[in-house]
Amino acid sequence: MNPLVRNPKDFWTGVIYIAFGTAAIVISRDYGMGTAMKMGPAYFPTILSILLIAIGVISLVRSLIKPGSGIGVFALRGLIL
Repeated sequence: MNPLVRNPKDFWTGVIYIAFGTAAIVISRDYGMGTAMKMGPAYFPTILSILLIAIGVISLVRSLIKPGSGIGVFALRGLIL
């Protein structure tokens, strides 16, 4: 891991939030946005996606500032069971 990242858990959480938020914006871009008074089908998903991306950016910044523990081993056996 990059020595700049002090908290890998927050880093990867931020990356996942940003990825899901970006994917939702890409998926909803073909729908009509509308206005605040007359919302279209893309208005709500776009606003939620922007909030999700903002939370992801906050988590990324936090991973650079606050020290934390590393990521443990992945429990594949528990996931399968």
